[in-house]
Amino acid sequence: MRSANISEAINEGFTNEVLFIDEGSTISDIAKVVKRQADGMCQVQFSAAFCQFLWIFSGLAISRIDYSALQESCGKEGLSVEDCLKALELEASQSMNLPVEDQDQIEDALSLLKFYEARGSYEKLLFSLISSGEIDMETFSHIDFNTCYALKINSVYIYGIAFVLLHELSHFSLGHLDKKEIMQDEVDADFSAFWYLYSDLPNEEKFTANCGILCVLFALLFCNPKLESDGVHPTDPERILTIYESIKDDNPKYMVMIVSLFPYWADLFKVEGFPQGLPSNEQSIHKIRDFLSSNKSPSISGIYS
Repeated sequence: MRSANISEAINEGFTNEVLFIDEGSTISDIAKVVKRQADGMCQVQFSAAFCQFLWIFSGLAISRIDYSALQESCGKEGLSVEDCLKALELEASQSMNLPVEDQDQIEDALSLLKFYEARGSYEKLLFSLISSGEIDMETFSHIDFNTCYALKINSVYIYGIAFVLLHELSHFSLGHLDKKEIMQDEVDADFSAFWYLYSDLPNEEKFTANCGILCVLFALLFCNPKLESDGVHPTDPERILTIYESIKDDNPKYMVMIVSLFPYWADLFKVEGFPQGLPSNEQSIHKIRDFLSSNKSPSISGIYS
């Protein structure tokens, strides 16, 4: 990223490498800047377990939203998603003049449907990672990363990873490593990482990148569903809603994402008292804010099993 001043950071002692902890890493490790004893250079240490967690969560998050949009579109025709796709497939097989993009749209929808129908197994893997906190290469290796929908997930996931890396670079660039960490440092690192991405990307890439950023922050919420504060980081909902305020006017789908994923968190973790049946409008955002502000430690009666 041009605006991230990576070359300048390298000149000041930041090595352009990522150190993965493949064995013994946990999803709570996420990422941090460490100084090498050999030469004093700094580098990012990244948890492979969190990378797994983020990919799975990104898939669950965007497939939930995409399926709802597909369901709404088919519903206007009075059809279920499955019947709608069958009709489209029949049309494609009978029409020699069907535009290529329509055929691609059918394949994308079928790939989405296949992923969405398997969401139960992905949710179990997600909670297995939360429970153990450790990497699961055997189960993860069975995922097919070459489907149409997996490639879409990859795009969102990669920008999420970029946000985490730029967040850690910001700690280095802003001089946070040389003093006691405070909450404002985390706020500044979030904004710095966000603007590094936002200012560098062409408009057609901004939506995917912002979805990746929101997926990272929601993934952190799912890792810490009780909203327990460590006294240094803002709560995960605060971080989510702060980024949302910066991008909400760019695309109405960000509101859809917020209004979809907070109830998803509340549903999977059985968060008591969370408002139900929220439509995608500003009033729903206010209801979510009100609930979170009055429930700093919401009652969680159980978790997905």
